[in-house]
Amino acid sequence: MKLGKTSGKISRPAANAGKQKAAVVMVLVIAGLLIAYVQFLGNKAQETIQVVMFKTSIYKNGAVTEEKIAPYEMLLGEYEKYSVVSDNGVPKRRVVTWDERGKIIGTFAAYPLQQNTVAMYRDFIKSRLDNSDTVMYAFPGKSLVPLQADGNSIEAFKTFLQPSDRLNIEAVYTERVKEQGNDIYGNPTETETDIFKTETVFDDVLLADLLNQQGSSILDMQKEYNDQTVWRQAQLDSDPAWKAATKPSTALLALTPEELTRYYYFLAKQNVKFKISLPQRDN
Repeated sequence: MKLGKTSGKISRPAANAGKQKAAVVMVLVIAGLLIAYVQFLGNKAQETIQVVMFKTSIYKNGAVTEEKIAPYEMLLGEYEKYSVVSDNGVPKRRVVTWDERGKIIGTFAAYPLQQNTVAMYRDFIKSRLDNSDTVMYAFPGKSLVPLQADGNSIEAFKTFLQPSDRLNIEAVYTERVKEQGNDIYGNPTETETDIFKTETVFDDVLLADLLNQQGSSILDMQKEYNDQTVWRQAQLDSDPAWKAATKPSTALLALTPEELTRYYYFLAKQNVKFKISLPQRDN
């Protein structure tokens, strides 16, 4: 009986089954890697970092205190987008983290900082800006003198006053005068009485600025206000912090030596109060 030779080749059905199993395994591996990558991206997208956010608006030259800031959970991916790469290739962070808030406490706002925005390192300066070299304060040959004027009269004009505008200043004070008379017996008598007097201190004097109780320029703030959008102006109008910051306390006058002497003369008067009015304009 003649036996047939057995072929060493794997049958075609068996080879196809092996290839299918390998393909399935490969698909499962790729799917697993994709799922793991998606989960990694999802977890990363949900990761947050605590950064500094302004709890209240801080105006130019305003001091940064703990009460004006709050922690904010920022997405890590968004935080990393704010980073910039320096010339040497090292990433440089721009957003201030809550752990590093101590670096900005006690600094000052370089420009107006809006409420509910995150803090950037570039937002702060170590000392207040000195405005003494600006046009607003450049009054050669004149002395800058704070005038404690009636708050209502300053408040009435603050929205349309500008540096170098002209003002009229009046002084209201008491003066003790002697009055001659006679008693019931016809004898001459002399009594002293306090009377109120009003005098013009300055006609058409030069205004340098209006200051709030912290000594910040209200006219600077008013200029920044005018540059805002209508929507932002409406926000500021309803902001108690803005109203308090723009409440004038002092008028800063630019006086010649002669005007300065006259100012001190009235300043020495008893119970003196200064009132502001605007000169009549021709156009």
